[in-house]
Amino acid sequence: MTLIRSASLVVLLAATVPATALAAPSFEEQVGAASARYAERARQPDATKAVLEGHISQSSQMLMQVVPDERKTAVDWFVLANMLYRADPVASEAAMKKAEALRPDEPGILLERAMEEHRAHRCEQAIRYYDRFHATSDGARHATSWAYATHCHLVLGQRDKALAAWQKADFRHRHVGIEEAMYEIFSTANPDREREALVVAAGRHDRAAPCELMELDTHWETNWWNSTTRKDYLEQDTLTGRELLKDDAPAAAEFELCHDAATLPASQFVSTLKSAGLWGEHPRTPQSSRLAYMAVRALESTGTATPKDVLAAWGDPLAQHLAAAPTDRTALDLLAHLYVSVDDQARLRDIDRQGWKTLHLGNYAASYIIGRMRTDEPYEADLQAAFADFPDNDLIAMYRLRAAKAGAERERAKLDVAAAAFANVANPHPAEMRLSDYMGFITQPD
Repeated sequence: MTLIRSASLVVLLAATVPATALAAPSFEEQVGAASARYAERARQPDATKAVLEGHISQSSQMLMQVVPDERKTAVDWFVLANMLYRADPVASEAAMKKAEALRPDEPGILLERAMEEHRAHRCEQAIRYYDRFHATSDGARHATSWAYATHCHLVLGQRDKALAAWQKADFRHRHVGIEEAMYEIFSTANPDREREALVVAAGRHDRAAPCELMELDTHWETNWWNSTTRKDYLEQDTLTGRELLKDDAPAAAEFELCHDAATLPASQFVSTLKSAGLWGEHPRTPQSSRLAYMAVRALESTGTATPKDVLAAWGDPLAQHLAAAPTDRTALDLLAHLYVSVDDQARLRDIDRQGWKTLHLGNYAASYIIGRMRTDEPYEADLQAAFADFPDNDLIAMYRLRAAKAGAERERAKLDVAAAAFANVANPHPAEMRLSDYMGFITQPD
């Protein structure tokens, strides 16, 4: 668990000036001292055990109890809000509001409040905090926060203010840090919380959860560009899965295959699939959609099977499963991949609409719009609805720009395209475009 996020404290901790014997400790120094106390508590056996077993909420609660609420200072609330920023956004915002109530003009708190409002898509409120932060000496030279403010000005349709803030962000010299910092605002990944939910579900005899844990533990997201294998979690969740499924032989057998997928080379995993009768002549369809997903990944990567082969063998049972379990994201993703691969537009359209309307997934909404644009059917109403649901989706914003009328409507749509680019720095469309290109684009006449 990360106690303090570096992005929020760059301006504070990097600028710390050692206190003299007579000076009171600065806010930065107090944060450093408080962080050490909370870090020490996080290292205690009961806290590390809770994290290892997937109970992140228990560990967070232990840290909340280090200092009684009535004795917590702004510094305590500030440290705790940082700690909870990704694992528990609601609690994080509540804690930072308490810090703000105690020290309403502290630059670091102003920046954190801006970021909390920003990631909640409340740009009008966020800009007020960014403005107050930028009025301080620390904030005036804080490049990342100027980039954050640029995005909010774009969202609010404030072109000139966006361009002015962008100049102060100094993207030319600070582009790496700025792009990495967008993760703090736009990423919704929360592997600790996701793992906890799966551990709880597994304990309630959800047969799908143990296999999902194998996938999560071996593709643990650290940022948009990187993931890692959490071997400690994988070992723990393997033990938990085996214990919970010991009296359910079919589910236990599939779980062992999921474990094989997580730990063996793809070619060796394919051999185990064949031995289990899941591939080869007259293959059985896995009951676990996660196992099916892992299997398809291995079959395709080793050249053992094509998407067309998989659909011939497993297509109908997978579709029947999704119809019975319409919120199964893993099954949805797998069928979407297969239908895209064989260009089955009719089935893909149904899958895309389900992903958009049932699971509220922006990439499915974008794919649905693309599919509609390939037909002679009107799609403008769906395009506007998709943008209303997913203003951060750069593909949807771009297609909306193409459909915009000349004049004010098109100029606003250009701002929306640039704004969406901030949320997609890890996977821009087109791939060669950078934020600076989009900011230049909004100044160009049609």
